[in-house]
Amino acid sequence: MALRGGPVAAAAVLAAALGAGPAAGQEGGQVIRVEVSADARETGAALVSMNYRVELDPGTSAVPFTLLLFAPANVEEISAQVEGEVLPVRLTGTGAPRLEGEIELPAGVPSAGEVSLDVGYRVTDAVREDGAGVRVALPMLAVDWAPAEATPGMFQAEVMLPEGMVAREIFPVTPTGGGTPGVARASLQVLPAVVQVRARPEGSLGLSLPGVLELLVLIVVIACGMAGLRFVRRAR
Repeated sequence: MALRGGPVAAAAVLAAALGAGPAAGQEGGQVIRVEVSADARETGAALVSMNYRVELDPGTSAVPFTLLLFAPANVEEISAQVEGEVLPVRLTGTGAPRLEGEIELPAGVPSAGEVSLDVGYRVTDAVREDGAGVRVALPMLAVDWAPAEATPGMFQAEVMLPEGMVAREIFPVTPTGGGTPGVARASLQVLPAVVQVRARPEGSLGLSLPGVLELLVLIVVIACGMAGLRFVRRAR
């Protein structure tokens, strides 16, 4: 089943910047760490793999999740497994732009303790041409539990880019200004609702808006310095 995101409200965009966060009053466990690996090497669809380390409360039988859908993204083929065992994924709400569901845990999983949960899905329209470069937008499937500890590196993502492309911006992370060709990496202390990458061909300037603003500030500072120097010289 494909789930298409409609127009995203301002609240959803704000949620993307600040992190998906746990649902109010949600119990059942805590998120220890999230690692994401995404393949966005072809224009069009991207494959997302997420590994969750979660701490289960006693008696927990399902893992609830939320996924914000950002137009024009389609989310397809959601799957989950624990230690190689495929788990049922049940959708409980599909009101755009928000998708809700839960992952049922097998009887063999301990009723409490730390568990490694693997989740995968396909995002169509995730990789689009952006001038000479590409833009990658990947909605993040967020387990609706609070992090055990919001420390740097709690969330880590690696996105494989088309050959020859270098990440210039990674939202909601500070623009990289350069990096390893073909790969974009992000590290946060919270789980974002979306990871967005702007990439340009290797060797191109590819300044982002923050980069342009920093350059303008630098130009102003230099201009003011030169004007001050001329004033001092004339005063002499």
